Amino acid sequence: MIYGCKDWKNPEAFYIQTNNPTEDILRKSGLVNYLETCGPTAAVNCLAAMGRNVRIDTPGGYLPQPEEILTDFFNDPRNYPALQKERPDIKPTDYLGNQVPQYYPLAIKEVFGCSASFTFADWNRIVDYLKEGMACQICFVKPGHFVAAIAYDDTAKEIIYNDPMGKFHARLPEAQQGNIKNYCIYYH
Repeated sequence: MIYGCKDWKNPEAFYIQTNNPTEDILRKSGLVNYLETCGPTAAVNCLAAMGRNVRIDTPGGYLPQPEEILTDFFNDPRNYPALQKERPDIKPTDYLGNQVPQYYPLAIKEVFGCSASFTFADWNRIVDYLKEGMACQICFVKPGHFVAAIAYDDTAKEIIYNDPMGKFHARLPEAQQGNIKNYCIYYH
């Protein structure tokens, strides 16, 4: 049996990072390893798979990509005091905010009005969240890369995830659980 978020099967609830404005700015500036928005894109994939509204409206009608607005929140100096409270041991001026998992719950609330929580978690806890219909933003050890875990295949013992690099419904077998960092951001 497959357990998953409300819209885990919906391809319209899938976002990729390779078309984000920040990625294009970094690419144009000549950086070789410029891909940076996997975290915000994974977060938006989690919210979309849960059926949450991630649409950003502007007065003129332009529809910015929601993951771009989330990226902006993390790296807007006006938000640094609030981010500092979420992780007092580091300075927001020294890190790209989208790389700090503890910042996500605050950013998700401020940008989308939704709930998320950071927790230390192992494979079993992540599977429990998925079985409860929640999405989990997880991070691979190699490469250091955020993805959106959106379903669990109980028969195959695999997490189904959307990869911001463009893979819809990729699978992570239980045998590869050692490649997941020991935390997640779960969306509820």
